Amino acid sequence: MKADRFSITDSIFLRMIILFILSLLPVYLLVLLFFNQGRAVLSKEITSSMQAEVSYYLAQLETELDRVRRLEIDLVNDEDLISLSGSREVMTDYEQTMALNRLQRRLGIIRSSSAYVESISIHLFRMNRSLNSSRSGIGSISEIEVWNRDSLMFNPVVFDGFLQYASDRIFMRVGGSSDLLMDGSPLYTVEIYLSIPSIKAALARFSGPDRGSLVLFDQQGQFILSSGPDSGLIEATKRVAVAGEFSDPSINAGGSRLLQVRTDSKLLRMGLIKYIPEHQAFSALRIYTLWYAVFTIVVVLLIFPFAFYSYTKVRKPFIEMMNSFARMEGGDLGVRMEHAQRDEFGYLSWGFNRMVGSLGTLIDEVAEQRNLAQKAELKQLQSQINPHFLYNSYFFLHRLIKQEDTKNASAFSRMMGKYFEYITRNGNDEASLTKEVEHARIYVDIQALRFEGRIAIEFGDLPACASEMMVPPLILQPIIENSFKHGLEDRPTEGLLKVSFLSDRNGQEPVFLVRVEDNGESLDDAALALIRNSLSEGSSGTTGLINIHRRLALRFGATAGLRAERSELGGLGIVMTLPLTCPGA
Repeated sequence: MKADRFSITDSIFLRMIILFILSLLPVYLLVLLFFNQGRAVLSKEITSSMQAEVSYYLAQLETELDRVRRLEIDLVNDEDLISLSGSREVMTDYEQTMALNRLQRRLGIIRSSSAYVESISIHLFRMNRSLNSSRSGIGSISEIEVWNRDSLMFNPVVFDGFLQYASDRIFMRVGGSSDLLMDGSPLYTVEIYLSIPSIKAALARFSGPDRGSLVLFDQQGQFILSSGPDSGLIEATKRVAVAGEFSDPSINAGGSRLLQVRTDSKLLRMGLIKYIPEHQAFSALRIYTLWYAVFTIVVVLLIFPFAFYSYTKVRKPFIEMMNSFARMEGGDLGVRMEHAQRDEFGYLSWGFNRMVGSLGTLIDEVAEQRNLAQKAELKQLQSQINPHFLYNSYFFLHRLIKQEDTKNASAFSRMMGKYFEYITRNGNDEASLTKEVEHARIYVDIQALRFEGRIAIEFGDLPACASEMMVPPLILQPIIENSFKHGLEDRPTEGLLKVSFLSDRNGQEPVFLVRVEDNGESLDDAALALIRNSLSEGSSGTTGLINIHRRLALRFGATAGLRAERSELGGLGIVMTLPLTCPGA
């Protein structure tokens, strides 16, 4: 198919516009099928949000009432109160008056510290006196309007929690002193009465306008307090107060269906329920119900031809195209796409087939060119290394002959022969790591003769598991030569060269390391940084360490190469990384 023969009348885009218009109706039908599920999810989210709100509100109330309770317990242990109840006979009238005044002031402070506290009373039975934060002065117990002597008897087993309920009032009562009166009552009691209007006002603030209603209750159903006047909610709360959990998250109350959540406080022995009308929670869904009812009949009539048309005209060509791309990605460059119709898919098939054919040709050409370029560069880099050591060796051999040191001259010339035999072999691009190490040892032995008495050598053994690995030639000897030339030649005595082999991991990949280090004194931080930058930035230099680093990267990839560091011996350390697993090295 040619691109210039492609016209708008053959375009699949026009059909896709029509397809999109028809697809709106099945999409709405699918949403309708999920409508009830969406309603349940929304109900769960609203319930979770309500649960978090209710838990937060009850936790706030619990924290505040527990603080008031602690103030009450602290008041029971007040020194003035203990003295008045137990040691009044040894106190003067002035001391009793001052103690009572201090107690009266403290009641006022506690009363003003919390909006939930209505009043605080202290009853001193031996003195027949009562103090109250809501009035000034001191009265006798007989003057108390609400409570008689019998109601003030302290019985700690009557209530489970520290909140008590009587005559539609909520209060906390604590008796003081372990010395009881003859009738078994405590010497004194402290009572804190909570303000029901303040609690109702707090519930109203928590619930807010148009956010449902809150109902506070005790777990026996004796006390129920609502944020609003709705008696239907109070009756509903009475039915579930003792149940502990709801059998249904929704209830009927006051002619409405309500969502409800509940949380309980173990400390207060109270619970808090929030109610919200379902019609308010699900108001956003009502309009969709109307829409789907109107469109359902039309959508049902369109869904089958739409499904068949979209599969044959869109889905099937897409599947064929994806399979073809997957085969090409897997390396199958012989894959071809067939599409008989003259539309966008036909044009894409024609272009895909042309692309695959061209791609195969290009891959072959690029691979061949890269292979030739790598071989040419390796030959070039290797040729630059060969003459490095030649002239120094001849000068030293001349000196040995002149001194008539025939033994060392013979050994030196033999080693020189092996040395040059290795570096002048006929064009091999690779050598075994064993051969490389042997060649490096010959070089070290030559240098040991030259610097006899000045430089010590520590040359480790190559592990057997790495001996047959093929590597580019002349990658170890030049590193050792660099250590002699720049680190050890100028040392008059106590020079040290160390060559070691070990295995390590580069991330998750196991690698084999060859470490060459010296104790030269000429390496400063600036020189070390320069070497590191040259290696890491891919410098274009073609001699020495950069030469070896590039050859290793060409042969083994980016994970192989050289790394420069400060040696533990004090001089330069060069670490060669090779991709090889060698346990125990």
